[in-house]
Amino acid sequence: MLRAGLFLCAFLSAVVPLRAQTSGVGTIEGAVTTQGGTIQLGGAQLVVRNTANQEVATILSDGDGHFRVTALAEGRYTVTAALEGFAMVKAIVVVTADTVTQRSFDLPIATVTQTVEVMAPASIVSAAETLGSAESISGRETDEYANGSGLSGALRLLASVIEVPGGLSIKGGRPTQAGVQIGASTLTDPVLGLVHFTLPDDAIDSVAVMPNPYAVEYGRFTSGLVVIQTRRAGDEWHSRLNNLNPTFRSKRHEDLYNINGIAGFAPDFEVGGPIIKDRLFLEQTAQYRYSSDDIPSRPEDERRSTHWFSSFTRVDANLTPKHSLVASGDYFPSVTTDASLGTFTPPDATIDMHERVILGTLTERALWSDSFVSESTVQVRSYEASAQPHGTAPMQLYPETTLGNFYNTQYRSPITFQLIQTASGSAKLPSGLHLFKVGIDLLAN
Repeated sequence: MLRAGLFLCAFLSAVVPLRAQTSGVGTIEGAVTTQGGTIQLGGAQLVVRNTANQEVATILSDGDGHFRVTALAEGRYTVTAALEGFAMVKAIVVVTADTVTQRSFDLPIATVTQTVEVMAPASIVSAAETLGSAESISGRETDEYANGSGLSGALRLLASVIEVPGGLSIKGGRPTQAGVQIGASTLTDPVLGLVHFTLPDDAIDSVAVMPNPYAVEYGRFTSGLVVIQTRRAGDEWHSRLNNLNPTFRSKRHEDLYNINGIAGFAPDFEVGGPIIKDRLFLEQTAQYRYSSDDIPSRPEDERRSTHWFSSFTRVDANLTPKHSLVASGDYFPSVTTDASLGTFTPPDATIDMHERVILGTLTERALWSDSFVSESTVQVRSYEASAQPHGTAPMQLYPETTLGNFYNTQYRSPITFQLIQTASGSAKLPSGLHLFKVGIDLLAN
């Protein structure tokens, strides 16, 4: 904890001096749409030029059409929005110091006319992450249709994912055959093929599932890939507390109002906002979950219970208009009592499962030019798991039951290191515009 505090102090001291350099700057924010704002356009290119017609910034709109240009000096700018298949739109935007200027662009669908205008297309960096198809769902949709169920609830809303014993199946594959990532970094245990922790519900901004993607940048799985994008703090401070209502359980074969205890409880908390305006942002989420599972073949008072707590922190820093840094961390302890309880395994012969995951990730992005961008990611993940028996009596296996206690104590504590370096861009060649992406992904366990 002391090391984390020293790191945060050092990080803040490195960023705070930038505040003096950003006085008198403003922000342009908005969305790119079509058909009167009813359809959002992701991947649209926005070019910002000053009064001397010098290019100040070039960005691509997000998947939902949203864009944001920060650290602009006060003054008048010409902003151009363009996307293949749509007519280009240009607008004059006046930026005021310490103010977010809202400006959206609605692009008409391009039409064929008798006039042919030949223009040299501007080189852009591809927003594509993979060559394979993807299904995605946003955090807003998850809150609406599967509130309180977290990542597993979001995945169950997608047609290609079904719940099976031991986890979730993508396109018929086993749970251990799928990969799970936060951005570019993997969360899957390379030995067991499982993910050992859960993010708080409010930490998830979107979830995408890519069945059998064939892009070379994704590996270590066979059936599919789940990519999680975490939530970024906004320009204003906010906080919320959700899921305060517990789920009750009733006695077997009786009316629902005959309450016999709590089956589940999963409150979650979120707070976030700017630490330094337009420069440094903090998003903190946390969630506690309790669940009590009934085993139909066991007596009603014998249940498997789980307690876990997940705390996720994300810090975004805009070092320059073309250079950003994202640091995130997660702490996840959990305890499952009578984890192996079953038809032929009574409570005395079961184990209590104790797990703890500590995750730290640092990502640096740099836009070197309008046609070249690089990204570096470093991740360290520590996992501890122990299986504790309920005693030292000899374990005796019979066809109809198990006597005694579990036969041994098990402990596992792997540490995983991952380094990812990618570079992507575009090149105008005689044969046309070519998009490329190269990189290296090293994983040590």
